[in-house]
Amino acid sequence: MTPRRLAVLRYRRVGPLGEDDWLTSSTIEETRFDEHLKTLRRLRWTPISGETFVAGLADPRDFPERAVLVTIDGGYSSFVEHALPILDRYRAPAVVFVATDRMDATVSFEPELDVPAPTLGWEELSRLPATAVEVGSMGTAFRRFSALGTADIEREVADSRAEIARRLGRSPALFAYPGGDVGSDPDATARVLRLAGYRAAFLASGGPVAFPPPDPWRIPRLSVTPGGDLEAALESS
Repeated sequence: MTPRRLAVLRYRRVGPLGEDDWLTSSTIEETRFDEHLKTLRRLRWTPISGETFVAGLADPRDFPERAVLVTIDGGYSSFVEHALPILDRYRAPAVVFVATDRMDATVSFEPELDVPAPTLGWEELSRLPATAVEVGSMGTAFRRFSALGTADIEREVADSRAEIARRLGRSPALFAYPGGDVGSDPDATARVLRLAGYRAAFLASGGPVAFPPPDPWRIPRLSVTPGGDLEAALESS
């Protein structure tokens, strides 16, 4: 049997560069994002939904040989206008990770990389097609877990999941660690996530992995930057 591979791509903002964006290394312009989706098609990586990913964890027999999961952190407003039409063009689903206390605000989740930008409101999120966009959690306030005790981590993961379910009518199965920080005790963090009802959790960096992954609570993501070579990163795995 041919070994199955999974590439989880991590984007932040997709859209035009602002006058201050020379400071950032994470905003991807639309033309570049389109090129990435085109590259995935040419290299025969199959875009999958979060639902397909979770189903594959339980039964990988029908999982694609080369699967790619597109994830976008932050829930920035630019997603709807600049990323979603391109995803639709290539029939590529996406998972958008949000911090529930930082919706409908102007924020920067990584100030060392990004200038502040507006995030989506709950009403806008609710109008996104569930078949094309799955909403996952980055906690409530995007606090790094190494600075938190177990009780605070429990609140971050459980409260954010409950809020997404209340607002959107569906509970998220996927979690992205704020800043890729799994906390001082990764195994304890995994137990908290599992008990809260999540099925998998993602890091902020890494590359493609074998599927099913050895640890569904620490799945690497390929962090996509404007100057990076996506094809080389995928083909070197």
